[in-house]
Amino acid sequence: MTYEIVISNIGDWLWQADITVKDEASNVVLEGRTTVSCETEQEVYEYAEKVFLPDLRMNFPKQIGGVVFPWEVQEPAGEPA
Repeated sequence: MTYEIVISNIGDWLWQADITVKDEASNVVLEGRTTVSCETEQEVYEYAEKVFLPDLRMNFPKQIGGVVFPWEVQEPAGEPA
């Protein structure tokens, strides 16, 4: 599964994050939207990816339980470099 986050500024210090989760065949599985008040677009993106999207995964495990975030991927065990 993959996800896409689109950020839009909708006012002073007010942002909207639209999240689309797709399966391996690029079919839309789930869409979500949240509004965030903060200073920068990067802060909104981080909130959407690290707070809102994990909440969606927790609330809709049948639809998007297969989403794996970059920080959850562990390096394979092997000999140290």
